[in-house]
Amino acid sequence: MLLKNLRGVFTGEGFEKSLGRKPTQEDASFKKGPIDILIEKDSGLVSKIAANIDATGEEIFDASGMIATAGFIDSHTHAIFSGTRAGEYFSRWAGKSYKEISDAGGGIHNSIQQTSDERDSALIDQLRERSQEMLRSGTTTLEIKSGYGNSAQSELRFLRLIKKFRAFPLKSPQIFSTYLGLHALPLKTK
Repeated sequence: MLLKNLRGVFTGEGFEKSLGRKPTQEDASFKKGPIDILIEKDSGLVSKIAANIDATGEEIFDASGMIATAGFIDSHTHAIFSGTRAGEYFSRWAGKSYKEISDAGGGIHNSIQQTSDERDSALIDQLRERSQEMLRSGTTTLEIKSGYGNSAQSELRFLRLIKKFRAFPLKSPQIFSTYLGLHALPLKTK
C-alpha cells in the first residue's frame, strides 16, 4: 500500500541513536512533506519513506494533510472490567469526596463487585470492544492489568480470560497481561 502526500512523518530514527541519553524533541525525526510511505503488503512493514514514490500496482491512499507516527503503547490499563463509574465523575465535579462516593456504594469496590459478578463471555466481549476502539485510536501495544478481583483466584480468572482473548484470530493491539492484585483492600464485613 502506498500512502501519498503525507504532511509529515515521525520516523523515530533519532531514538535509536540516543544510546541511553535523555531523548530530545529532535529524536522524533520529523520528515516534512509532502512525503510518501510504502508499506509491504505481506508483512505490513514500512519499506520506504520518500517524496514521490512510484509504486506501480500498489493500492494508493491519498493521505494529504495527515501525519504518520508510530502506534501508541498503552502500558497501564485495566481493560477487563464490567460496569461503569461515569456517574462518579459528576459526583466528584459536584464536590463529593472519593470516600463519600465509596460510602454511597460507588468507587473501586463497586467495580470489583460488578466485574466479579459478570459472566466470562461478557467480560471477553467487553474486552474485545475496548481493544478494537483502542486499535482504531492508534494503540498498537496494550498492557492489561488484573486488579478488579477480591481474591487471588478471581485475579487469576481475569488473567486467564485475557489469555483466552489473545488466542482469538482477530485484529487487535499486541496484548500483554500483568497480575496486579489487591487493587483495594477488601471491605470489612459487619
